[in-house]
Amino acid sequence: MPLTLPEARGTGAKPATPASRLAVHGSQRKYTLVALRSLFTRAKKSGTIFKNPTSRMRVGQQANGVIQPLGPEDVQSSVASVTRLADRLILALAAVHAARPGAIRHIQLDDLDIGNRRLVINSRVRPLDELTLQTALAWLEHR
Repeated sequence: MPLTLPEARGTGAKPATPASRLAVHGSQRKYTLVALRSLFTRAKKSGTIFKNPTSRMRVGQQANGVIQPLGPEDVQSSVASVTRLADRLILALAAVHAARPGAIRHIQLDDLDIGNRRLVINSRVRPLDELTLQTALAWLEHR
């Protein structure tokens, strides 16, 4: 038989939530512990409590996963889903060439060498791939 807790109005009982459903793991555990530690530290400093129950709890290290690159078909489908040509070019520059927003804003028409298939981003010459070339040509034609 499940454990029951009385409802707030006292009109009946409802099943209690199992402790396993209340347990938090991973990043949610980390953020919960940090928030609780902050609240209890503040309560101890103000004199509301005498001992911080979270003082010996360790947050621990969370291993970050390896960032996987996008496949060419993923990049092409993402670029194709964007409607405005300028936004397509921005997405292609960011996805294929890893161009930062500031670098994209500072690109001039002189930085695009279509004949030699080169692109200059932040004073670095990069080969121009087919996707970026076609997107840039479409944007130049529209412009």
